[in-house]
Amino acid sequence: MIKTDAALAQSMEILQLNTMSSPSYTDTDVITMEYQSQNRLDFPTLVRECDRYGISDRAAASFDSSVLQDIGIVHEGETSHVVDRNKIRRQRKKL
Repeated sequence: MIKTDAALAQSMEILQLNTMSSPSYTDTDVITMEYQSQNRLDFPTLVRECDRYGISDRAAASFDSSVLQDIGIVHEGETSHVVDRNKIRRQRKKL
């Protein structure tokens, strides 16, 4: 995703505010969190409950993405944290 100069300046301001307000994060940590493009989160409880009630991978992924959108983690146009059915399938294999 290519950012315009205004969007880049706004991102830099946010990064500066985040680093000033939280001394435990370094500039590199904040930049890494801001631009992380892969969803590495695990959902073991979700998968366990879906197995318990016989919910398909596709339905589970839809529910999970809906909840992430409701709580503000997933935004329109930002798809890096959306959960697809293959992620749910891999989680089931882990358990």
